[in-house]
Amino acid sequence: MNRSRSHWMWRALLLAGWLLALSPSAWAWDWSEVSVGGFLKSTNVSVQPSASTSGNGFYSYNEQRVFLKGAPSDSFDYEVAVENELLLSDSDIDWVSRYRTRDVNRRLDMDATLTNGRHQEDIIEVDRLMFSLRGEDDEVSLGRQAVGYGRMALVSPLDVVQPFSPDALDTDTRSGVDAVRAVHYFGLGGQVGGTLVLGDSDDNNSYLATASYNAAGVDLLGIAGRLRSRDMAGAGIAGDIHGVGLKAEFVQYQGRKRTDDPGDLYDSFPIAGVEAWYRFDNGLKVLAEYLYNGAGAGSPDGYTDAILSASMQEGMTSLAGQQYLLVRPSYELHPLVSVQVLAIWNLKDQSALIRPELDISLSDNAQLQLFVGLNTGPGPHDENALGISEYRSEFGSINNYGGFSLKYYF
Repeated sequence: MNRSRSHWMWRALLLAGWLLALSPSAWAWDWSEVSVGGFLKSTNVSVQPSASTSGNGFYSYNEQRVFLKGAPSDSFDYEVAVENELLLSDSDIDWVSRYRTRDVNRRLDMDATLTNGRHQEDIIEVDRLMFSLRGEDDEVSLGRQAVGYGRMALVSPLDVVQPFSPDALDTDTRSGVDAVRAVHYFGLGGQVGGTLVLGDSDDNNSYLATASYNAAGVDLLGIAGRLRSRDMAGAGIAGDIHGVGLKAEFVQYQGRKRTDDPGDLYDSFPIAGVEAWYRFDNGLKVLAEYLYNGAGAGSPDGYTDAILSASMQEGMTSLAGQQYLLVRPSYELHPLVSVQVLAIWNLKDQSALIRPELDISLSDNAQLQLFVGLNTGPGPHDENALGISEYRSEFGSINNYGGFSLKYYF
């Protein structure tokens, strides 16, 4: 990270603090009302051998988070959160790097590595440092904050800045990014806004304009701008028909040059999806989505290039292929016990991830989740002359796994 480039945002935060301290009205605000909370989480996973790797593996991902929130006046609020992330593994931890926070959308260096070894890594970071000013119809926020767009639950193409992976085990908290946001609200749920996201380099800055409007009970969404050196524009719609929730989103990108390090696979590509949700009379809920991931490869022989491409390295997508069907049925067995199944099918190579999950509420503040991830499909070819295994399917080359996650909120 180029630390000198982050100085201006530090100055902006410090200047804002001094202005607040010197403002006569700020002295009259009620600074005593502060909300303190957080969580403790431990996700423990046992990974089984696959066609491409031998031997068992185990890792434990542990998070401790504390946050402060305050609203000393009707027009001003702030949020600060510090998180410690401890990753333990009996193998080289690089293979579970996808579960760690990506910082491509962060300009400020606000983390410290307490331990860094082959089998463990301990990082403490500031995940929120944000204040916002609000008027009757306007809001401006500055600092490290959560930035999310889109409405689709499984994979949201409009969620372009810091999206969740569709197979993520924990989506409770969105990782903070360094951003300046301004929003103007109007009508019934209508808004227009602009967002500047400061990346880890100038080439990874994002400049986005967004809009939403509700017409006859249907939400219309739009986004356009430049996402980390890519010109882009997209739209979405969300509504329901006879109890069936329907959503559709589409984004078209001008890709990063393939000569960049890394670059995108294509000069231009779309990412689009259609999602439906329905609750049956017996309580069964079903969520289903068709996803076209234009950033991925059209056949297994291109998966390696897709994994190394800029779109996957930046977290825009975590899928190497192009056409998918995602389904997540869920059912409440008991007021304290529910079950759901996540299924992701690669429609091109016929491989799939199927993950049953059992959620148990231990108390008002504690939750236990048990899960098993089953990956099906043809395994990779034998290593070629360069010593590299070649994919025959996406999920058939991934290890099966199982484990549990324990969460406590305070």
